[in-house]
Amino acid sequence: MRKRIITAEKVISLAAVLSITAGLAGCGASSGTSDSGSEAASSSASAINSVSQSVSGDQSSSGAGASASTENVSGSSSDGEKTTIVCSTAGTVRPFTYTNDDGELVGYDVDLLKAIFEKLPQYDLQFKTAEFTALTAGLDSGIYQISACNWSYTEEREEKYTFTEPTFQNQFVIAVPEDNDTIKSWDDLAGKTTEVSPGLQYAVALEKWNEANPDKAVKLNYSQSDLTTMLSNVESGKYDFQLIDRTTLNAYLSDYGLKLKAVELPQDEADNISSNPYAYYLLPKTEEGEALAKEINQAFEEIVADGTALKISEQYLNGDYLPKEVEEKAGTGSAESVSGSSAVSSS
Repeated sequence: MRKRIITAEKVISLAAVLSITAGLAGCGASSGTSDSGSEAASSSASAINSVSQSVSGDQSSSGAGASASTENVSGSSSDGEKTTIVCSTAGTVRPFTYTNDDGELVGYDVDLLKAIFEKLPQYDLQFKTAEFTALTAGLDSGIYQISACNWSYTEEREEKYTFTEPTFQNQFVIAVPEDNDTIKSWDDLAGKTTEVSPGLQYAVALEKWNEANPDKAVKLNYSQSDLTTMLSNVESGKYDFQLIDRTTLNAYLSDYGLKLKAVELPQDEADNISSNPYAYYLLPKTEEGEALAKEINQAFEEIVADGTALKISEQYLNGDYLPKEVEEKAGTGSAESVSGSSAVSSS
């Protein structure tokens, strides 16, 4: 079977687009984030480089190095062509997307999407890893057709992207050193320090909090450090806390033996981060993207119904973290499904 590919001209046009939209790339950052002009320009340049490399280099899980255009992503064409779907992912966010000891790209988001596309044989799914700033930039340009990176909902993203049905039900916690007894609730974060990546969910939530509550502001330190470094900086006392979801924190505590603990956030405090506790796959907000999202949703419900999705959740998340409404729609359901209570014990 032949596969559609993009050309070098596509990458060149991408560079032009990104140079115009500096500051808008970067995991759905809104205009309310506090990136400086130089930071935005740097992120844009990094995005151009990352997307270009992911197109020219071979980082796909299937071993094929070519990306696909967004033409005819509603299924196989009449002449038997198989449409390539390229998924962007960071590959650095355990347990959702990361590289295992054998050098394989794995994780909840990765394995779940592979299982979904086993129900969609008209497509050839490939994965490309890139920096965060390049993940959505590639969606904007048409280089990628989907992105899998534990994406949360924001109004800014909803304006630009198509969301699938929720694939994961989140629980937000505050990570602090094991011996810290000063942070027991959201109000205790006033005057405390944390490290954030510009434009990401927790950074935006804290920026909005600081703007609305200047007398209880949190001191934000912006960086592009990976999460392992950020959590290590909390353990060492360099920063006071890190906002994070429980499953990710548990994975890092297990893998790296960090001496941190989770401070539970009741729903009213978790709403300061997001009133929507779910994660999704992102697609372009185009006719093709919306059509593909519908196919993905149908296939997702099928693997929920046959138990495949639950096995993947238990493998990577140590419990049933499938959204209850999706389980109900698929005709399944679990008493242990998280809906405000924890199916994964804190470390």
